[in-house]
Amino acid sequence: MEEKAPHMAPHISEYVEAAREGVIRGVTCGGCAHKSVTALVVCPKCGGSELRPAEFPNEGTVVSYTILAVPPEVFLDEAPYAFVIVQLQDGPRCTGWMPSVKRPEEIQIGDRVRFVKTYKPGMVFEKA
Repeated sequence: MEEKAPHMAPHISEYVEAAREGVIRGVTCGGCAHKSVTALVVCPKCGGSELRPAEFPNEGTVVSYTILAVPPEVFLDEAPYAFVIVQLQDGPRCTGWMPSVKRPEEIQIGDRVRFVKTYKPGMVFEKA
């Protein structure tokens, strides 16, 4: 991997590679400490450009979810599944999906989840 100046955000391919290995990568703003798992050029909170690469914990809490029965084409064989918003422990919020959750009674706001290494697309979580 090519060396970067400490203030440059990772390239999107680095996020994808890390996710395949079970690592959640993102950035932390050197100006305001805003954290994000999204590939950014400037901080959405303060407009600063001192974004430093960061790794975030693989565990968090479900803060919102929905069960998708009619998903995008790439996920047709997985439906139904839960699409979740997760507050990472000491990190930012991120979105992902839980292929093991098929019905609303199988998930609750506040459930502890962990990011898992997988060949499937996107950020896959399972109950912790």
